[in-house]
Amino acid sequence: MNLSTRAAGVAILGALLFFGPTSTNAATPPVGSIGPTPGSSATWSGGPYVVPTPVPDVCPPASDSTNVRCDHFQLTVNVPSSYWATHTGGADIQITWGSSDDDFDLYVYDNTGNLVGQSASGGTTSERFLLQNANSDQSPYEVRVVPFLTAAATYNGSATFVSQAGGAPNPPRGTGGLVFSPPATVVDGQRTEGEPINWLDPIDGSYWESGPWGITTQQSFIHRSTDGGNQFNIDSPIGTRPDAGPGGGDTDIITDDQGNAYFTDLESLIELDCAVSNDHGNTWRRNSFCVQTTGVDRQWYTVDNGSDHSIGTAGADDNTVFSTRCRASLAAASFASTPCGETSTSRARRTTTSS
Repeated sequence: MNLSTRAAGVAILGALLFFGPTSTNAATPPVGSIGPTPGSSATWSGGPYVVPTPVPDVCPPASDSTNVRCDHFQLTVNVPSSYWATHTGGADIQITWGSSDDDFDLYVYDNTGNLVGQSASGGTTSERFLLQNANSDQSPYEVRVVPFLTAAATYNGSATFVSQAGGAPNPPRGTGGLVFSPPATVVDGQRTEGEPINWLDPIDGSYWESGPWGITTQQSFIHRSTDGGNQFNIDSPIGTRPDAGPGGGDTDIITDDQGNAYFTDLESLIELDCAVSNDHGNTWRRNSFCVQTTGVDRQWYTVDNGSDHSIGTAGADDNTVFSTRCRASLAAASFASTPCGETSTSRARRTTTSS
């Protein structure tokens, strides 16, 4: 850092201490609402922000009421939670700014203070994600804009109500076979993976990606896109693996019809773990001894969303998650059902409660 830049920073901090916090940065307007009409939107702007804020935890509204550390926009979505039983969509939330030299991050909290979504990348001029099934029961949402690394930068924000009747449409298939476009999106320019796995959620249309960094690192990653694959965000509160180790081997990830996500990581060819998230990957609960069989390799998940209405209406109680894995000790040619030869399948009924 050159001396003039550092001196300017000291002068700014000194002014803040002398004059006290001001609200000139605050979102304008500070509140907005969208829905129930598809395409209805709310816009706002904020800044300038000079002093960086490293994480959203240091600027909750209670301690940042004048929007000095972060910006806080209150968003109300005018549909009840029951609306999404017959529709698909949510709130498409986006912030943009002028230069990739600046870096804002986007976090959204429900009216009880729970983090329900985030978009935090670097080297871009926007952050965006779809808050699926956004509703009036959890409103107003706090859209927290964090100036991670900015130099007197301003930003513009928008929220659009996205909705269509029924479930998410299946991807279209043209005539003449499948055609793949050239690579269009770099999932993560920092964290490298081997043997990545993709999963397209048939309910909400979000893209999930997972892969291992390697046993020596004990790291495996999950990324998720809610905008059709234009941008992926890592599902981790600290930017590394989503849950506690060990791991770093083959991974898989799937979702069910209740919005729950299931993740598995190979623990150095020893055992398999199982992890479940009830909040779209923001937090995970893990069982490190899910499959207590040594010498296993290349596991997969699949889910049966069920139709056993004798136990009640369709929901998590009638879902079944299947885990399939290879026996690494057998030759690859033993069986043709999987690349590794013999497989064994376990069936486990799980009851999960969405948060």
